[in-house]
Parts: sequence; C-alpha cells; structure tokens
Amino acid sequence: MSNSEFASTVSEVLLESSAYEMKQGLLRLESGASVITSTLFDRILRTVTAISNSFPKQGGHVLIGVADSDSDADRVYEIYGVSPIIYRTLRIVGVEREADAMGVSFDEYWDAVIRKISMSSKLDSSYAKRVAKSARVAVHEGRKMLVIDAPTTRDPVAFDGKYFERIGTSTEEVKDLIAFGRGFDL
Repeated sequence: MSNSEFASTVSEVLLESSAYEMKQGLLRLESGASVITSTLFDRILRTVTAISNSFPKQGGHVLIGVADSDSDADRVYEIYGVSPIIYRTLRIVGVEREADAMGVSFDEYWDAVIRKISMSSKLDSSYAKRVAKSARVAVHEGRKMLVIDAPTTRDPVAFDGKYFERIGTSTEEVKDLIAFGRGFDL
C-alpha cells in the first residue's frame, strides 16, 4: 500500500464512518498471549460482513494494528513495550509484535491470517476468498498494519448463518430481514 493509499484509507477511517473499524490486533491484550483467538477473529469477520451488508455498493475496511482507545494503546505498551505512533488521531501500534509473540516471522503471521480468512467455515467460501484476496499490509513509519477489506456485494452476506449490519460504530444482528433485504440488488 503506497503512502497516498494509506493516507486515503486513514482519512476514511478518521471520518468515524460505520464503514470503517480499527482493532489493535488479533491477540488478546494479556501477557503471554501467543495464539490468534477464534473469538477475536470471528468478531473481526463479523464486522467485515456487517460493513459489506450496510454499505453493499461501497464496502469499507477493518484496519488491524491501530488501537481504538488510549487504554488499549497503554496496554500494548505494558505487554509488548511498543509505544503508539500517532498519526492524526490514530494510535498505530502495528502487528509485528503479535508475530513476535507467536514466535513466527511476519510473513508466517500474514499467511496464517489469510489462511484463516479464506478457510473460515462461518463465511460463504466465495466471499471469504474475496476478502482474503483483497487484504493487504499498510506500513506507516515502520509499523505494519493489516487492511481487511469489506468488499461490495450484490447479495446479503451471512456470518455463521446470521446477518449483521453496522449501526453507528457497532455491529448488530439484523432483526428485520425483510427491510434489510431491500438494500440489495436481488
């Protein structure tokens, strides 16, 4: 991802739109965590589907490696000794620390993330492959972040058999499937 693409993506995230989300990482913020947990990973994939469902013609992004609160940034520092790099109002903590905690290279970490996305049994396989293929790494001042795209879609996308949407910056299960379905080119 080029500097201008990074700046553009960050500008979109800073709008605090429902189409964008930030996460500090894929490991729990606890000392000794060294495994990508299904709970956190599922939460991210659920958010990706919710963004696609809420913005079927534009899509969005989940940016991993950016603390969404001062307390998360402080916790990353306590556990990993990584101070956030401030870019505008973002606290970039990167994800290399997670690869280190897992005892793998960054390339192995990246491959594991892409494999988990593409092989997720909770997503339609063609949607999972689209998400995996569009995922990329962004670098700012040496810190690597993962950009997981929520692709555009013509049809609603389920996560584990349920449909989710973005309401503000929250991901919520769809309650009225009929009204929800009207937003798609079915």
